[in-house]
Amino acid sequence: ALIAVGLPGPVGTAIEAWSDYANGSISHVAKASSFVHFTLRMDEKTSRRVVEPRHVVIAFPVREEGKHKTHSALFSMRVVLEKDIPKDPECQSAVANHLRFKSAAERELIPGADEYVAFELLSREHEVPTQQPLRISMGPVRTDEQTGQKEFVRVDMGQCIHQIAAIIVEDGRDPRLVLNQWWMCIETLRLLCNVDHIDCAALDKPNVPPQEWVIRLMDTHAPINRREEIAEEKLYPDIETLMDFIDDQRPGR
Repeated sequence: ALIAVGLPGPVGTAIEAWSDYANGSISHVAKASSFVHFTLRMDEKTSRRVVEPRHVVIAFPVREEGKHKTHSALFSMRVVLEKDIPKDPECQSAVANHLRFKSAAERELIPGADEYVAFELLSREHEVPTQQPLRISMGPVRTDEQTGQKEFVRVDMGQCIHQIAAIIVEDGRDPRLVLNQWWMCIETLRLLCNVDHIDCAALDKPNVPPQEWVIRLMDTHAPINRREEIAEEKLYPDIETLMDFIDDQRPGR
């Protein structure tokens, strides 16, 4: 059951519950305002593009009745084909693909025109009203040749996606879950790389280093569409580190 997935509380229980829902172990946790790092690569065995990590538990800080609390949500990423995206208008408005209006014959000649990275955020229904609204930004990562510092060009997803699709998951679980979804075409991601002259060979070749990206789900203050350095905001790979973060959110800290 997903009754105890909120934070604070037994953090291990929250991660374990989301792991049970995802049918696998989850080893990454991040704050909603932090950079979530992920990579894209071509798998040599399947000749399919792969995104990693598959799941990240997201910690949303909230304030209820004057108290600082933290809720959790499950952020998932996977590569899907266009035929797997629901055809209803709400979902189609959550699709970013600059090639959508090209003819089928033209798109067949483009290697990634039919593949998308699907982004999904699962939250408990009664916690959604207290979470801050999503303002999503993301971008490809590169290393500055002069400074050695990693940087990325921030792209506001509001420029690419009209809205984020949201549905209630009716699977008999209590509490119910809300699923937010949006999709980015592989070729649109490639375009973002090409604009800033970032190598994207990993999208097509299996024996090259994976391409690194960052995404931030709650980006309310940073400048948009500017190259910037990536601060040392890391994922929380273990329970002890995450507990330190939760302690810092308590009054008087």
